[in-house]
Amino acid sequence: MIVIFAGAGASMAVSETFPTTREFMENLPSHAKNKAFELVHQFYRDKVGNDGTVDVETILWGYRDLLAWLEKATDSGTIIGWLMADNRFAGISDQLKRTQQTANGLNNVRNLVNTSHDHINRQVYDLYGKRPDPALLAGNWSLLLKWLAGSSRPVDIFTTNYDLVIETALQAAGHDMAEATGRITDGLSMKLDQDAWRKRMNPGRGDGFFLTKLHGSVDWERDMDGISITMARFSGDHDRHSIIYPGFKGEPTEEPFTLFHDYLRNRVRTANAIVFIGYAFRDDFINQVLRDKNANAEVIVIDPGLAREDIPFTGRQGKTPVIIKAGFDEKSIHACLKRLKPLIS
Repeated sequence: MIVIFAGAGASMAVSETFPTTREFMENLPSHAKNKAFELVHQFYRDKVGNDGTVDVETILWGYRDLLAWLEKATDSGTIIGWLMADNRFAGISDQLKRTQQTANGLNNVRNLVNTSHDHINRQVYDLYGKRPDPALLAGNWSLLLKWLAGSSRPVDIFTTNYDLVIETALQAAGHDMAEATGRITDGLSMKLDQDAWRKRMNPGRGDGFFLTKLHGSVDWERDMDGISITMARFSGDHDRHSIIYPGFKGEPTEEPFTLFHDYLRNRVRTANAIVFIGYAFRDDFINQVLRDKNANAEVIVIDPGLAREDIPFTGRQGKTPVIIKAGFDEKSIHACLKRLKPLIS
């Protein structure tokens, strides 16, 4: 079995309209950068110094922590919120006589954070929701899929990206999209078939090409019947979408993402080869899953700037990863396939 793992760099190689998290910041609209955004950005900018970069993931980590505290401080059902309301803190200390005004101000701050967060949400769909011109795939994804099509081994593609680049490449290569992306139809709409992943984990199951989007997709939307494949558009309510938001690092706690990460663990444990393309190894939980890989697997990393020490399983038992310090293009693909030739011929 061959596993391909694509990060943000794999899509940016197709077009700069699919930015990495750092470039995402440069594309943020001005109305997303309100006072709350500016102060959160200043906090992290002071931490990294003039030579550092604050990317959108860092901003969203800050929003997550800030909103968690604001929820408690403004919710009268929590001890913090109850004491904050009606100046009850004054019963503890005379210096806290105006906490009701503070509570009102914190509500305003929460609204500003949520407003900026919503604009960032919308930007995800504006940037990543466009299908690439198939001609842009000729020297990267289409070429890789063409070469791997000659393999008798199953090919599992994993990505943390939300865009539709890989689906476009699979469709252009003539693959059955239902089989390759885990979809079923009820005659009226297209749904995500989570049983497809469960079946492929069984011994002897799981042939052909199969795509797993570990963090969701811009065209997935939750409804009463599960997850529908829809137009890539922001509905105005992030909770309606099936997507792990930029900035998330950790173990997912809801379906289908728990299933997808279990499936990743299942596949890397038995993979003959694992190829990473434009992936920065910044997700601690995914790194934990990858450490459980087959020790005998051939590991190839395509990335122009990644160092060996950035790879979480370097130095562990097993084969030493091969790093191809290049972008995702025809030259790096040929170098990669040269290493994989004994497995795919």
